[in-house]
Amino acid sequence: MAFEKVGDSYKSAVAEPCDYNSALFVDDKIWLFGKKFVSQPTFNWGHHVTFAGTYGIAFNTANNKWEEPHTFSAVSNEENLSEAMFVFNGAVHILLFTAFGELAMSGLHAWTGSSFKPVNLKSFAPIAASEKSVRVTLVAAEGPDDKTIYLISTMEHQMRVARLTATGDGATIDHLFDIPSDQRISLAQATSGVVSGGRLLVSFGMHGCGFRWEKGQIIACDIEKKTCETLEITSDPAPRWGFNGAFGRGLMPSGAWVHAGGSVPKGMSGSSFDGSIWELVNLDSTPAWKQIDGSIPSEMEGEVVVDTKHGNVYSIGKTQIGKAKI
Repeated sequence: MAFEKVGDSYKSAVAEPCDYNSALFVDDKIWLFGKKFVSQPTFNWGHHVTFAGTYGIAFNTANNKWEEPHTFSAVSNEENLSEAMFVFNGAVHILLFTAFGELAMSGLHAWTGSSFKPVNLKSFAPIAASEKSVRVTLVAAEGPDDKTIYLISTMEHQMRVARLTATGDGATIDHLFDIPSDQRISLAQATSGVVSGGRLLVSFGMHGCGFRWEKGQIIACDIEKKTCETLEITSDPAPRWGFNGAFGRGLMPSGAWVHAGGSVPKGMSGSSFDGSIWELVNLDSTPAWKQIDGSIPSEMEGEVVVDTKHGNVYSIGKTQIGKAKI
């Protein structure tokens, strides 16, 4: 498997490109959204987010061309907010949630192709943290379809599972269950997730001397029974990435969960790019890592998306777009 150049940099199509972006694949297009830095002085924090108002631009994989960019104003100007972006019901959505002090859903917005429009959202009551300075994170799990999205939040090392579904006039988020903590995951924070065979598998990292993604463990939750267990992934070799793990992921029709590209910790605070591509297989039993031939070249390092329908991996680099069949 070799990567080929299929397009020019997004910088050739956007007047004022951001250094940070989010990329999502939907309807044979790669949607790239700029992320702007927003300071959160109340919490001695700051982050790069799309909801602050940037741009959305599509790379059409049918003709390998960038389409016209669309700029949009801020979805919200609140300081105490964070975001999760995912594909829901065939469209890119951005979910806003409280960044510090409590787990609370603030709003859901759908991308129309040129702007974000609000979706009528009903959600569970806020869950308070012990202090207002406690940070909240949230990730959306992948699954066999985009009609139901499972959300995994982490607050004070307590992971919680919620479910987003469409309703007649909007969408609803229900809190399903808390993931019981044990000694092995007492300092864990969810980084990604996938639904397979009635189970929600939660990948996570551990806080300690920094933050380190755990390649050798995964949490398996029975969605119906609302029970969870921590599984050991003993296969060798395995990915070397740290931080949040892979840059891009996708659940293939075969049932394999593809992980592509990432950063390997180097020294005290540095990192180096590792473009290797892996599958996590046997999701319904004992998961194991399997490396796929080929890797993303360093000159194509960037945002990664997996086209699960056609079996392609795309990397949206700073200078070019690369593609490979998996």
